[in-house]
Amino acid sequence: MWEITIKSSKEHSYMLEYIEKNLITHLRDKIVVGKYCFFDCCLSVGTKKENEAEVWGFLKRVLCDVFCQYFKEEFLKNNLACFLNNNPYSKVV
Repeated sequence: MWEITIKSSKEHSYMLEYIEKNLITHLRDKIVVGKYCFFDCCLSVGTKKENEAEVWGFLKRVLCDVFCQYFKEEFLKNNLACFLNNNPYSKVV
């Protein structure tokens, strides 16, 4: 058996839900998924050894989506600013 556990903070638990939903939608018959949320949130994914390459490949794509979609968006919202006509007081977000 092959398995992996992904840990997240509670404030980012929606990302684990996104990952879980995608895994179940595309690999339902090839995986076992478990999650818990106490101090930190965790998502565990397990599969038979013969499905490891397929599950791991799909999981890497979903994780890439998560980082690009959620973390990058969050970073840009917090750090991106545009100043009009070289006026630092005209910040546009």
